[in-house]
Amino acid sequence: MRSEFYQPKRFRTGQAHVSFVAVRERARGHHLAGKMLEVLLRVGGYRQYTLDVVEGNEKVIPIYEGVGFEHAGRHKEKAAFLKGFSYRYLMEYQPEK
Repeated sequence: MRSEFYQPKRFRTGQAHVSFVAVRERARGHHLAGKMLEVLLRVGGYRQYTLDVVEGNEKVIPIYEGVGFEHAGRHKEKAAFLKGFSYRYLMEYQPEK
Protein backbone atom coordinates (compact mmCIF):
# COMPACT_ATOMS: atom_id res chain seq x y z
CA MET A 1 0.00 0.00 0.00
CA ARG A 2 2.86 2.41 0.77
CA SER A 3 4.08 2.22 -2.82
CA GLU A 4 0.62 3.29 -4.07
CA PHE A 5 0.73 6.51 -2.04
CA TYR A 6 4.40 7.37 -2.27
CA GLN A 7 5.21 6.42 -5.85
CA PRO A 8 6.99 9.41 -7.43
CA LYS A 9 5.10 11.19 -10.19
CA ARG A 10 6.79 12.07 -13.46
CA PHE A 11 6.77 15.67 -14.65
CA ARG A 12 7.89 17.44 -17.78
CA THR A 13 10.62 20.06 -17.82
CA GLY A 14 9.05 23.41 -16.90
CA GLN A 15 6.13 21.81 -15.05
CA ALA A 16 5.32 22.34 -11.37
CA HIS A 17 2.80 20.24 -9.48
CA VAL A 18 0.86 21.64 -6.52
CA SER A 19 0.54 18.76 -4.07
CA PHE A 20 -1.91 20.50 -1.77
CA VAL A 21 -3.04 23.85 -0.45
CA ALA A 22 -4.04 24.11 3.19
CA VAL A 23 -5.48 26.85 5.35
CA ARG A 24 -6.11 26.47 9.07
CA GLU A 25 -9.77 26.04 9.84
CA ARG A 26 -9.99 29.24 11.89
CA ALA A 27 -8.49 31.24 8.98
CA ARG A 28 -10.84 29.92 6.29
CA GLY A 29 -13.28 32.18 4.53
CA HIS A 30 -10.79 34.95 3.82
CA HIS A 31 -9.71 33.76 0.33
CA LEU A 32 -6.25 32.83 1.60
CA ALA A 33 -5.92 29.68 -0.55
CA GLY A 34 -6.61 31.68 -3.70
CA LYS A 35 -4.20 34.42 -2.65
CA MET A 36 -1.44 31.89 -1.98
CA LEU A 37 -1.99 30.32 -5.39
CA GLU A 38 -1.95 33.72 -7.11
CA VAL A 39 1.47 34.46 -5.60
CA LEU A 40 2.79 31.04 -6.58
CA LEU A 41 1.59 31.43 -10.16
CA ARG A 42 3.00 34.97 -10.41
CA VAL A 43 6.50 34.27 -9.07
CA GLY A 44 6.97 30.55 -9.76
CA GLY A 45 8.37 30.89 -13.26
CA TYR A 46 7.08 27.58 -14.65
CA ARG A 47 5.46 27.02 -18.05
CA GLN A 48 2.76 24.74 -16.64
CA TYR A 49 1.24 24.10 -13.23
CA THR A 50 -0.81 21.01 -12.46
CA LEU A 51 -2.80 19.72 -9.52
CA ASP A 52 -5.40 17.12 -8.81
CA VAL A 53 -8.52 17.05 -6.67
CA VAL A 54 -9.78 13.79 -5.23
CA GLU A 55 -13.40 12.71 -5.40
CA GLY A 56 -15.25 14.08 -2.39
CA ASN A 57 -13.28 17.33 -2.28
CA GLU A 58 -14.93 18.99 -5.28
CA LYS A 59 -15.76 22.06 -3.15
CA VAL A 60 -12.19 23.33 -3.73
CA ILE A 61 -12.45 23.30 -7.53
CA PRO A 62 -13.93 26.85 -7.71
CA ILE A 63 -10.87 28.15 -5.81
CA TYR A 64 -8.55 26.69 -8.43
CA GLU A 65 -10.76 27.86 -11.30
CA GLY A 66 -10.80 31.34 -9.75
CA VAL A 67 -7.04 31.71 -10.22
CA GLY A 68 -7.06 30.30 -13.75
CA PHE A 69 -6.77 26.51 -13.49
CA GLU A 70 -8.78 24.58 -16.06
CA HIS A 71 -10.05 21.00 -16.10
CA ALA A 72 -7.65 18.67 -17.89
CA GLY A 73 -9.38 15.35 -17.32
CA ARG A 74 -10.35 12.78 -14.76
CA HIS A 75 -8.43 9.62 -13.88
CA LYS A 76 -9.73 6.51 -12.23
CA GLU A 77 -7.86 5.75 -9.01
CA LYS A 78 -6.04 2.45 -8.51
CA ALA A 79 -6.98 0.57 -5.34
CA ALA A 80 -9.88 2.98 -4.84
CA PHE A 81 -11.51 0.81 -2.20
CA LEU A 82 -8.42 1.15 -0.01
CA LYS A 83 -8.02 4.89 -0.53
CA GLY A 84 -11.64 5.89 -0.10
CA PHE A 85 -12.06 7.68 -3.44
CA SER A 86 -12.58 6.43 -6.98
CA TYR A 87 -11.08 9.16 -9.15
CA ARG A 88 -9.10 12.40 -9.34
CA TYR A 89 -9.92 15.54 -11.29
CA LEU A 90 -6.83 16.80 -13.12
CA MET A 91 -6.40 20.55 -13.50
CA GLU A 92 -3.76 22.69 -15.18
CA TYR A 93 -2.71 26.29 -15.52
CA GLN A 94 -0.44 27.74 -18.20
CA PRO A 95 0.69 31.34 -17.73
CA GLU A 96 0.10 33.61 -20.68
CA LYS A 97 3.14 34.00 -22.85
